[in-house]
Amino acid sequence: MQVTLVSTHDVTGGAAKAAFRLHQCLRSAGCQSRLLTRFNRSHAAGVESVCDRGNWISAKALAAKSLLLRAPTFRYKLGRNCDLFSTSRGPVKHLKRFYQPADVLHLHWTTSMVDLASLVKTLPENLPIVWTLHDMNLMTGGCHYNGGCQRFESECGSCPELHSRNERDLANQNFVAKQSIFASLDTRRLIIVAPSRWMQQNAERSKLLSRFETRVIPYGIDTDTFRPDGRIQTRKRLGLKDDEIAVLFVSDNVGNYRKGFDLLREALGTLATRSPIALLVAGSNEGSNQLPELGPQVRCIPLGYITDESRMAESYAAADLFVIPSRQDNLPNTVLESLACGTPVVGFRQGGMTDMVVDGETGLLANEITAPSLRNALQSLLEDAKLRQRMASNTREFVMRHFTMDQCAKRHMALYRERINQLTASN
Repeated sequence: MQVTLVSTHDVTGGAAKAAFRLHQCLRSAGCQSRLLTRFNRSHAAGVESVCDRGNWISAKALAAKSLLLRAPTFRYKLGRNCDLFSTSRGPVKHLKRFYQPADVLHLHWTTSMVDLASLVKTLPENLPIVWTLHDMNLMTGGCHYNGGCQRFESECGSCPELHSRNERDLANQNFVAKQSIFASLDTRRLIIVAPSRWMQQNAERSKLLSRFETRVIPYGIDTDTFRPDGRIQTRKRLGLKDDEIAVLFVSDNVGNYRKGFDLLREALGTLATRSPIALLVAGSNEGSNQLPELGPQVRCIPLGYITDESRMAESYAAADLFVIPSRQDNLPNTVLESLACGTPVVGFRQGGMTDMVVDGETGLLANEITAPSLRNALQSLLEDAKLRQRMASNTREFVMRHFTMDQCAKRHMALYRERINQLTASN
């Protein structure tokens, strides 16, 4: 079987890591997988950049009035909306000469890479298409997480992310353009993959994607890399004291409102525990000056932006618990990584968290997305070493049952075969 995967990045960001890991496990399972990217950082086998200027739409053409939409727009906001907005425009005209020969085309996170309208127009009629939703952008007018806005179920406009009151704003224009593009696709050709049940429910409610079948296939995690090893050595290297309880927080950008570091900071500031806390923070602190202000009971240890997976695995293993205070998330790789390393998880009952965290068994989920609710969940684990140890004994076993790379490859290959057979039979 020959499969072509498409992702803007190969190893930068959660969506890229998920696509790259799928590429690797497909090749290990005997599948001829190629991963087409705009940015190739890994230079791994089968990964190929499509940065061919002859295949790019010019910036002038992207901005032309005849295309209605502006060039891709990206906005990181530290306000109360989602963290990223982008249109369906992209600089790559088509991928036809890159993905042939292929039995299946599997699209992932393609923001700032493919031009959706151009891509769909050039797709061969007999090529099955699988598209994995790493966030909500494919079903909205531009936001990557809706932050509670339900306009994607009918028609976007007056977009909260754009602070717009215009019903025919950029989000609406992008939504209408997408609607026309998806209407041209035969429902037998495209199937949507959702990593979490929450994302599947969103796709089934969305006006743009509800006509297509959606399947849930979770990410796979490399359990050889992410394992409960190196705890003692890493704690010594980080200067952790014997009586300190280590809490790990990971985010590409600590200042990202959706990731909820402000809720964690407030929760830690009101804790009443007997043991001192060491907060390990992995990620960029760009746009945030919050790290030093965590209260007298909490010592902060910035780990910086970690790219090496072995070092990241050591950080999970060194922690007593992993906290993910995201207000909204799909199926974060970080949760699976932590569980595989034997570290229980504390977070909110939102998004895909319930697919990964069995409340009371592999971690604790707070029902309300508030700092007091998070504080209570944290305090329950911080004060109960036996509960932490019991959960830690469950986490890796849970991952091995549901989220291994081998399982991920088998689920995808079964879906590929099914779609190939269905499309062949219909023709």
